[in-house]
Amino acid sequence: MSDSMPNCVVTVHFAEIGPSFSYTCAFCSSGWQVTAGGTIHPPPTARRIEFRLKGYPQGALFAGFQVASDPQSFPSETTPWALSGGVTAPPGSTFPSGTEQVAGPLVLDFGGQTTALFYRLAVVVGQGVPTWDDPRIYDDGTS
Repeated sequence: MSDSMPNCVVTVHFAEIGPSFSYTCAFCSSGWQVTAGGTIHPPPTARRIEFRLKGYPQGALFAGFQVASDPQSFPSETTPWALSGGVTAPPGSTFPSGTEQVAGPLVLDFGGQTTALFYRLAVVVGQGVPTWDDPRIYDDGTS
């Protein structure tokens, strides 16, 4: 697998009714685990993840993605796109800024982190208010 390819592709399923989020592994190289609750356990080395959105109703967009060292330290939802903890957008990918909304995919490199991290994302349908998922765990591969 080339350096520009993701090591794991995660499909984020979003239903506006509820609302509800769930996660499935669409493709991962050997050793990855993705739970329906969004916890991601990578093998010790490969760390590039692509998030794809499958929303209902059709037309749902990513409206934010944030990373934090613990669930209480996320940035404000008024700063919807915020990477930290060694997580980066790899060269050639575009990671939104401001309050942009994108269909995706979101490609992120988790290779720089040294501990387990929490991530959360937001989805919006039409002109509605973004819906934030609960924080999910990205394990650093040491547990």
